[in-house]
Amino acid sequence: MKQNLLLLCALLIWGTVFAQNQSSVQLKGVYHQGKVLLRWGPADFPSWQKGNTLGYKLERIQLTSGGVAQSAAQVNASLLVLDSLIKPAPESLFISMSDTLNAAGIAAAALYQESFDVEPMSGGDDLARALNANSQQENRYGFGLLAADGSFAVASAMALGYSDQNNVQAGETYLYRLYQHTQANGQNPILLAALTLSTASEYQAPAPPLPRTEVKGQQILLSWSRTGLEQHYTTYKVECSADNGATWITRNKSPLLSPEREGNKPDLVFFGDQLPATGNVQYRVRGISPFGFAGTPSASVAASKQGVQRSERPFVYKITEVNQGTLSLFWEFPDSINAQIQRIEVRRSGNPDGPFTLMANGTLSNTARSFEDASPLSSNYYQVVAIHQDNYEMSAVPALGQIADETPPGVPAGLKGSISNGGTVDLSWTVNADLDVRGYRVFKSNSAEGTFSEVSQGVIAGATFSHRIEMQTLSKSIFYRISAVDFHENESEMGIVLELKRPDVVPPAEPLVLKVQPSNAGISIEWQPSSSEDVVKHVIERKPSAGSAWESAWVQNGALSSAQTWQDTNLATVAEWDYRVIAYDEAGLYSSSKPAKGKSTAVKRPGPSNGKAEISTSDNQLAVKLRWEYPENIKPMDMLIYRARDNASLTLYSVLPLEENPPVTTLAGQQALYVYKDKEVNPGSDYKYQIIMRFSDGIRSAATPEIPVSLK
Repeated sequence: MKQNLLLLCALLIWGTVFAQNQSSVQLKGVYHQGKVLLRWGPADFPSWQKGNTLGYKLERIQLTSGGVAQSAAQVNASLLVLDSLIKPAPESLFISMSDTLNAAGIAAAALYQESFDVEPMSGGDDLARALNANSQQENRYGFGLLAADGSFAVASAMALGYSDQNNVQAGETYLYRLYQHTQANGQNPILLAALTLSTASEYQAPAPPLPRTEVKGQQILLSWSRTGLEQHYTTYKVECSADNGATWITRNKSPLLSPEREGNKPDLVFFGDQLPATGNVQYRVRGISPFGFAGTPSASVAASKQGVQRSERPFVYKITEVNQGTLSLFWEFPDSINAQIQRIEVRRSGNPDGPFTLMANGTLSNTARSFEDASPLSSNYYQVVAIHQDNYEMSAVPALGQIADETPPGVPAGLKGSISNGGTVDLSWTVNADLDVRGYRVFKSNSAEGTFSEVSQGVIAGATFSHRIEMQTLSKSIFYRISAVDFHENESEMGIVLELKRPDVVPPAEPLVLKVQPSNAGISIEWQPSSSEDVVKHVIERKPSAGSAWESAWVQNGALSSAQTWQDTNLATVAEWDYRVIAYDEAGLYSSSKPAKGKSTAVKRPGPSNGKAEISTSDNQLAVKLRWEYPENIKPMDMLIYRARDNASLTLYSVLPLEENPPVTTLAGQQALYVYKDKEVNPGSDYKYQIIMRFSDGIRSAATPEIPVSLK
């Protein structure tokens, strides 16, 4: 239970997402104060540990310009690597941050502390040791995510957050992609998650509901529901004002979390405080988002020590159809304060949010505890209000009452919709003719025959619905259905399936160059094609390693499923080349592999010409003087001298570096003249020589014809 509670708190914002998405990491983001704030959360300890060890890569693509969808070429050109390696900061940084941020100390312990203080399971067997190790992992992971949710600065230092301030433009749509590096050298990072985000308007988190107060003496207990706010806030703070809202002071020293819910109890957050001895104060609640800023505050509620009894309010505990077509209400209210109550009013609305109207016979005595509505609506929200002597109203929470009805509304029709390049789905349908229709639910699936899950997150009152979908997916289409719901929660069958095709705004997966090596014919390139299904062609491009301009060398149309090999035999006199593979999809979007270098030994260069050998006796020393010519504009790295004596075979005899044996002169026709003296010769022997020029790219020239000389 200890670990379960910890993980519940740590996954306040991520848990509901992981229940629907099998990805190991979920990426979320908002546009706030001119920048895009991104957060991601691993689904479990192994995913978190792998991200800490290998690191992440984050990139951004701009899908629109001036609010208009960009062309495929513009989308590809907009690719910006925001950070090529995101890893947790060193422990020393967390320690310095912990002076002002408690979450930093928790993060440092989760990342770097040798062990976590958990209650070990007794026993020395393998099972006990395994369970204890698992508990430590859960605590590291749970506390780590809890620390990240407590501070965006800490999340960024933990490699779980990023603030994009790189020329983010308002009114545009961006695609963010988060990758994880791999242990294999040269292997492309693995795509973990993608997020399409619009900067058309700044993110506004909803306000928490008005807190409920219970006052006893000078103590006050505030409570509020976080239902529906889980995706916006991870913690809360309570603010108090003693000057009628001019200034607000935070009352809680530590972030407020919601405790684990048991059974069907409301998902409430509680905070206790001490009221001043005299005077009135106001309280309000603000949520803290996982992106580090406070959201819109709740409405304020007044409280005072003198207002002890004002915290009481009626509680409607039953609404029943005693007689057919008539609803009876029953509520509780302390009899001990009847003398302070002028009257009780029953108000009614067809909407839970009001407005509430006093019923014709709804003014009751201060002792009334029931009421009968002889003419109820199809759906009724009743509010019982106790009016205090000083006209202060103590209102019950609106309670729903309905006449029995088990007939569902008709199946809705006329569903149609569209998907923008930014990933916004707009749906509309025909309003049902049924008079008691409360609204509609919207469902989606990635398959027409698959399971449809609700995306409307409740009943929609109108006949339109919009939401954002993931564009970084292999599913080309998305499918929708709707149902109608009446005020008695009777729900119709889902309507016909609507198929919407996703616009292709995502470049194909990158191809991969596996191996580049020399071959007898030139250079062999082995590569893995893109795994995207909509690829229409692959192009191999090349350029001399010393150059900058890429050229198309080979084109393969159609999709490919297995590794390919291509031979580059058109090398001319260039031996070192850079290669890359580019994949193009149906929309003209493309992606490129990383460049890879190749060197060929099949490239030939001309051999030396006019090779001659003559006997030299200068300086009273017998020697063989070799001379040869080579184009002055082609500079070798060195020259290889091969020699054979009498009937022996030619073998490498000497290597002459160019800097030690430069040309002695330049002859006509821009031919450089080279000279070498072989002083290790014997009278009475015959010699023959061959000369080869060797270059820095590994290429060797052709050899000269054999050059004979006799010393007999």
